[in-house]
Amino acid sequence: MDEKAKAKRFKKRSKKEIILILLTVLFLTAAIISLGIYFYETVIVDEIDKSTVEKLEETIDLDLSTDTNIEEDTDEDDVYTEPAPEIVRVGVDEVDIDKISFINYDREKLTSSAPEAVGWFFFPGPKSVSGLPISNPLMQADNNEYYLNHDFSGSENINGAIFVDCAAVMPDITTNRNTVIYGHARSKQKFGGLKYLNEAEAWYANAYNHFICITTSSQRTVWQIFSWYESTADSDYRKSSFPSDTEYLEYLDLLQSRNVVPAFKKFDFSADDRIITLSTCKGTDKNKRVVVHAVLVKSE
Repeated sequence: MDEKAKAKRFKKRSKKEIILILLTVLFLTAAIISLGIYFYETVIVDEIDKSTVEKLEETIDLDLSTDTNIEEDTDEDDVYTEPAPEIVRVGVDEVDIDKISFINYDREKLTSSAPEAVGWFFFPGPKSVSGLPISNPLMQADNNEYYLNHDFSGSENINGAIFVDCAAVMPDITTNRNTVIYGHARSKQKFGGLKYLNEAEAWYANAYNHFICITTSSQRTVWQIFSWYESTADSDYRKSSFPSDTEYLEYLDLLQSRNVVPAFKKFDFSADDRIITLSTCKGTDKNKRVVVHAVLVKSE
């Protein structure tokens, strides 16, 4: 092979190597950018949300009486920190509902900070369980899309807000037979803490964690959880209108029968009962849902 042919082959090989290097650099750059975006959306935004809500809690003089057994938070997809926390066991028959206090806050200050807020939502639990406790303003818009990507201040936010279904009557929450409440599972500040409750014995073993407190501008309420299960987006768990009391009672019994956490109290429902339903996603399957149902046990 003469020198001219060698030079031509070397030149051709050099071009291929340069193209390969450029493609590698582009791939690595895209990967770094993607990782950066993921970190920002799953960690940084969550921390910003946490700080913002904590400031709002101070502004409105929020009073949470539930003992949450404060420990360190975990990563988003972990149920516990390491090592797992000590299990505190309190059965449903040992709970004194009189000890479950209503939550209080300055309602005028909340309205000033978040005009579309219809109340405050509190879901207790030890901080050793990822995403618990949950404490957030409860929002409502005239549609169910706005608060998927806006926070309580109205700013665009990938984590959205915790919000009531637009069809629900608020702030008189006990007017509704089934009040549906939504929140993103991607955020530990929203409904990320609901995804693995069936695995979190440190949460479900203590029945004092089974109560959800909601205070609106007109009512203070406490709800006891009776069902946790996985479902699909097109399931009937959000049903709110019933032709008769009989059908409503059959529906409540159906929801209770879907429960997969034996530690919850079993109820004999009446037509006067009112429930709330928490709905969130789980995993990358957009059709998969985690559902929590709780019945009203105290209000004023």
